[in-house]
Amino acid sequence: IPELNDCEKVDLHGHFVCAGFNDSHMHLLNFGQSLIMAKLNENTSSLQGMMEYLSDFIKEHDFSNGAWVRGRGWNQDYFEDVRRMPNRHDLDAVFRDLPIMLTRACGHCCVVNSKVLEIAKIDKDTIAPLGGAIDFENGLFYDNAIDLVDQFIPLPDKDELKKMIEAGSRALNTYGITSCQSDDYCVYREIPFEV
Repeated sequence: IPELNDCEKVDLHGHFVCAGFNDSHMHLLNFGQSLIMAKLNENTSSLQGMMEYLSDFIKEHDFSNGAWVRGRGWNQDYFEDVRRMPNRHDLDAVFRDLPIMLTRACGHCCVVNSKVLEIAKIDKDTIAPLGGAIDFENGLFYDNAIDLVDQFIPLPDKDELKKMIEAGSRALNTYGITSCQSDDYCVYREIPFEV
């Protein structure tokens, strides 16, 4: 075929190549958001180690614009130093003046520091919604009670949304996924899709 003579030929030295994959159903924005949070699943072998990682994470990122420190992936079952969940007093010791919210690996529980309780105006008399529970003393929220905190997290601006999408896209590319169909409306329902 004459057209093939005009094609660039690349010697792959025995390596395999194939067309890029497409993910037909995912949440790219949510995935990208998780990539820019504190990666607690990689730092959950001890409570002390998790707090040290969180302290370093805070120092390495700019939270001066009112952004919350967020992370996901802790699991107290893997702690080698204590046999309990992290609590707001642990988080207050790391940084009391920044709002911190850390979600457990399962997604059914989060722990917040005192700053978040102050922002959300939650106290010992706050009643948990149906299907949720609050442990005020320890700053722990379960299931539907997490919504009491979530609603106060500042919405990202256009540049922050772009960073999330780019982070997710870069990560997908490392797996050979070069395109996807993404349902992201559920991540930030308050942001008009036109943004």
